[in-house]
Amino acid sequence: MRIFNLILLTYAYSFSIANAQNYIGIDHISIVVKNLDSIKKIMNQKLYFTIKEGKIHAGIKNFFIKFDNATYLEFIEPTDTLHSIGKEYYKYLEKRQGATTMAISILNSDIVVNNLHKLHMPYHLDSNKIWKTVDPTNANVFYIEYSNRSWQEKKEFTTHQNNSTSLNATFIKSKNLQQDISKYKNAGFKEVSTTAILGVKCKKLQIGKSMLYLFDSKEINATTSKFPSQYFLGIYGVEIKTSTLNAIRKNLAGNPNAIIENDKIVFFLNDLNFLIVFSE
Repeated sequence: MRIFNLILLTYAYSFSIANAQNYIGIDHISIVVKNLDSIKKIMNQKLYFTIKEGKIHAGIKNFFIKFDNATYLEFIEPTDTLHSIGKEYYKYLEKRQGATTMAISILNSDIVVNNLHKLHMPYHLDSNKIWKTVDPTNANVFYIEYSNRSWQEKKEFTTHQNNSTSLNATFIKSKNLQQDISKYKNAGFKEVSTTAILGVKCKKLQIGKSMLYLFDSKEINATTSKFPSQYFLGIYGVEIKTSTLNAIRKNLAGNPNAIIENDKIVFFLNDLNFLIVFSE
């Protein structure tokens, strides 16, 4: 019996390790906007990001900000309510502009599906020649498995004048921290510590190489007081890693939407209910 129990414990430990290793990290954040061209000017001319143009498809048009480590930001403007995806984003804009969902890059979608079955969580599967996705119902996160993991974006699209290198973390406003900690643990995150960002205490979680910071909505509202929809819940910002802050510090000196500190620079995209924290 003791040997049998040891085998079970060894199997459970091996499964836990394999499950954790399946999560690569945050793949991208989607941000829906009313006017793609105006946001593109801000991201390119004020923040000095390189833009990769998207195309009109599925009732939307978009552009990307890509990074060296295969993470990215996607900005989306709906164009056609006759398509289900475009219609969904139009409905989102009836409430506010801003970030919608967080995608997690994974090695094996079957492992995620098995976990969702164990948790009795419904989900939707989709696939094409490039990726497979697993989209749990009402989770505000979905998983993406790429068919060609060795593919790399062209350097011309991942090289930025502001020296940005990666999407490192996501900031989320929560109405119930303990409930959301449990939710994101079920999604594959692990709780790391209690810390402070922008002078506000928060919970730090990790998945693969990426971080997630959960803020109590009652505590963070002062920081987002200029947001048109400051009382919303969900994704309200990201942390972008840079090789050096010198370029972005020079570019944003005197900008009223920027907070410049020694170790980080915060830029408020107030109309989008969104902020970007640049760090080294």
